[in-house]
Amino acid sequence: MSDITLGILFALLAAISFGTSPVLARIGLRYINAPTGLLVSMLSSLAIIAAIAIPLHGRDMLELPLHIFPWFVLLGILNYVLGRYLNYVGVHLAGVAKATPLISTSPLFAMILAFIFIQEVPPPIVFVGALSIVGGVALIVSERPS
Repeated sequence: MSDITLGILFALLAAISFGTSPVLARIGLRYINAPTGLLVSMLSSLAIIAAIAIPLHGRDMLELPLHIFPWFVLLGILNYVLGRYLNYVGVHLAGVAKATPLISTSPLFAMILAFIFIQEVPPPIVFVGALSIVGGVALIVSERPS
């Protein structure tokens, strides 16, 4: 299997995983609040990744340059803590069908931030995709409650 095929397979599996997450969160948030749900999911994630990463890459982790850590600490705060917390609250309050597409606008923000901070210029077709995202968000938020 080629790297591209394997990458596509992993991306699709990630999409299934990410698509399952808000449904599971919505079910769980019937019984506990968002911070508690966040703590449970973070601890279970930590246990699983530690069981995988330490045996496979423990030596590599000890050799990481110190200047890398602040970036990953910031990533951990923004993505795994703040992002997941806001995700859970959004799903709890707005429901999976409304919150998940809005949460899925993250590529739009990634594209903008990549341009600002690392001068990454996407190809023109990506701008078309970004406009599609904005249009989809407009449709979602413009729906009137019944």
